[in-house]
Amino acid sequence: MRLTGLVVMAALSVLPWRTAGACEGSQVLFEDSFESLEPTWGTPDDSFFIDSERLTIMPGYDQYYSALNTMGTYEDADICVDLEAIKADAQGNSFAGLIFWAIDYDNYYYLVVTAEQSIGVFRRQRGRVLPQLRWTRIDALKPGNGVVNQIRVVTAGNTASIYVNGEFYATMKGQPPADGQQIGVRATSPRNDRAIWAVDNMKITVPEAPATQ
Repeated sequence: MRLTGLVVMAALSVLPWRTAGACEGSQVLFEDSFESLEPTWGTPDDSFFIDSERLTIMPGYDQYYSALNTMGTYEDADICVDLEAIKADAQGNSFAGLIFWAIDYDNYYYLVVTAEQSIGVFRRQRGRVLPQLRWTRIDALKPGNGVVNQIRVVTAGNTASIYVNGEFYATMKGQPPADGQQIGVRATSPRNDRAIWAVDNMKITVPEAPATQ
């Protein structure tokens, strides 16, 4: 698990939407309802623990917290998770989401959202953060604390398709690991507070249809 400084948000814009389904694969590769913290998530601490049968992430001030699951590696994958902002900064300086196409803690892609309806995809490569899909405000994200948003990434070859609450957002190209990807979670706190995010109902299946539309 890795901690580092806060990444400053980029400008926001607006995009149109198309409809798509939720997690659709029938062959389940991984599933976690977080009744307890499985050893493949690592050791719990005051920033990463189970509360009310949800994985709770509470990074330190101006820090992010990331965790990779070591259950296995995956080729093409349909990855879904429910994400709730318990306490997130109103200006959007707190965000959380899914890690995919991960090799290790210095090399992975991550999809993150804010409680203010913004979404972005970034790549961490050799410790540097590289924007892939820049911050965008979208109507499909439910705003505010205490609401659940389902985020989904479908990887197929060198493409990743992003969905929010059953709505298609975007497809992007990337560089997946040659020997299969790890998955994980990541959350960030603002400078003046500790954010709290809850993760539940994580599932990975084999994609049943092409990821692009």
